[in-house]
Amino acid sequence: KLTLKRSLDRRAQRNERAQTEDFDGEEMEALKEEQAAEDEVFDQFAECIGSLLRAFHSAILPALEPLLAEYVAPMLAPGKSPEERRIAICVFDDVMEHASDGGASLKYLDGFVGPVLAGCTDADCDVRQASVYGVGVMAQQLGPNFTKHVPGALQALARVIQAPDAKDEDNINATENAISSLGKLCEFQRGAIPGPESVLPQWLSFLPLLEDKVEARLVHDQLVRMLEAGDPHLLGPNQEHLGKVVHVFATVMPTAAAGGEKTQLCTPECAAKMKGLLMQMQTNLPPDALARAWGGLNAEQQLALQAAMA
Repeated sequence: KLTLKRSLDRRAQRNERAQTEDFDGEEMEALKEEQAAEDEVFDQFAECIGSLLRAFHSAILPALEPLLAEYVAPMLAPGKSPEERRIAICVFDDVMEHASDGGASLKYLDGFVGPVLAGCTDADCDVRQASVYGVGVMAQQLGPNFTKHVPGALQALARVIQAPDAKDEDNINATENAISSLGKLCEFQRGAIPGPESVLPQWLSFLPLLEDKVEARLVHDQLVRMLEAGDPHLLGPNQEHLGKVVHVFATVMPTAAAGGEKTQLCTPECAAKMKGLLMQMQTNLPPDALARAWGGLNAEQQLALQAAMA
């Protein structure tokens, strides 16, 4: 608590210095260096809170509540710096993800959901990434308590995913996290989604994820889980989206045997399940549907999928 308070005080003092009349370029460079060091303090603070929440879940919340209320929650305000808002969102992401047992995190929902949905379209890409991640966490962890926020969440994620610069280097991680969170809305908040028969195929159309390997493995696991459960909206009534599923499998399955987590788009276990699903499809689906799906692959993808199926 004392460390965070001192950090916030130093940040406020630097902001005051920057507003003085004699503040010049040399001082600005020095201020930036100080700010970078201060951001590291923020990151370490958030990591400490996250470690406590992962270890003790809701049992640690009473001890953290004074800190959350006095210092972290105020950093969600729109007038705070991007670094402050990012850290505050990351901390409350962890609260929602790791301390929702028994409904313990619900007391923070009303104060958190607004800044998170607004943060999805923030000018700062790190704030956007933390925010869209939080949407997925709440969709998965909060059940019906998040239902009324689903329409706003869908709109916020759509603006991230469909932005003209969504795949630029600075934005791609936020975009892929938004796609992941859209999948969580589809899986855990299906009843609150208007027109799920069109939203599920749209989510599928954004796959595979290629850049954020951690999110890629989670999302491709989710795709397999939904297919194994016979999801009624994923393939379409006439298997019209089968070709896209096969394309995703052909792209990610070969990476399971690659050199570790830095390159894997799916785990070996997930690839084995994909292989099993393809074998089931060969048995259960009309041959012409499979032929069309296979024909949508280029020669390289066909060879890679054949090798992965061997």
